[in-house]
Amino acid sequence: MKQFSKKLAWYPPAETKIPLSAIFSSFLSSDSEFEKTLCSYLKVDKCVLGNSGRTLLYLLLAALKRKDGGIRDEVLIPGYTCYSVAASVARAGLKIKVYDVDPKTLGPDLDSLRAAVSSKTISIISQHLFGIPTPLDGLKEIAQETGACFIEDAAQALGGTINGQPVGTMGDFGETIFDLGFDVSAMPLVMKKLAEKTMAILDELNTHRSNIAKTYEEAFDDERVIPVPEESKPVYTRFPLMAGQGPILKELKRLGVRRMYPKAIADEETIKPCLVDQEISTPGASEIARNLITLPTHNGITEKLAKEIALKLMPAYQLTS
Repeated sequence: MKQFSKKLAWYPPAETKIPLSAIFSSFLSSDSEFEKTLCSYLKVDKCVLGNSGRTLLYLLLAALKRKDGGIRDEVLIPGYTCYSVAASVARAGLKIKVYDVDPKTLGPDLDSLRAAVSSKTISIISQHLFGIPTPLDGLKEIAQETGACFIEDAAQALGGTINGQPVGTMGDFGETIFDLGFDVSAMPLVMKKLAEKTMAILDELNTHRSNIAKTYEEAFDDERVIPVPEESKPVYTRFPLMAGQGPILKELKRLGVRRMYPKAIADEETIKPCLVDQEISTPGASEIARNLITLPTHNGITEKLAKEIALKLMPAYQLTS
């Protein structure tokens, strides 16, 4: 029976481990110290909480638009990113402009960024995909040269660092469907209390994710694996692998293997009307969308299971170790 149930087990692509004590306490107490806990963890003086990352990004961009007075109205975002980033820009009444992404590193193509930036650029947004820190010096330099605000999207990388500095604290501001109707509100008290209790085990969870990622990394040849920048600490919300094209078999989906964003921003028909240049090409981002798959790293994935996932992937995508 145990072997039978194991074969039927369905592993989710992601998982948030919340202690049972945190769930109970979130309904019992009437206040929360989450803001202080988060500020202390990130070593910052102040933070603003909302009901979602896209809410906060929308509010920030809307505030920048009001302050600017309508002189600049374009926001540069990665050509391969969460659709919610694009939705936040559009809902703020600003225009989306994309820069390309390097399929070998998932980092920004700085030549593409320089070509896209202009006197109309109000903000440049970066990202740390799947918890792998992105070196930001080049983006920050371009933003400073043009007077654009630099926003660091660290939604997937809480706990990661670059040169010992927490990601999300290096931009002027820090912060999957394209949905302009998302709810805008403050973070509910229950969510604050849940988050506050869960912060206590964040480093433990990130250590587990890194160990699972190392298991995957050792299983595949270097050309398929995304390198980690020097002097950085990734947290691997998922493990990205440039496996190639083709559908994901049901057996692999059962084990939590998924592709991510189905298309590059410039190739998504629902987003195109919001782009400054609807004919723009981002070949690197399109290549990532075609070839990238992501492997689960969460608490429910053991090293033994990670090895099993790697072994099942190899014949499916003609991978080598």
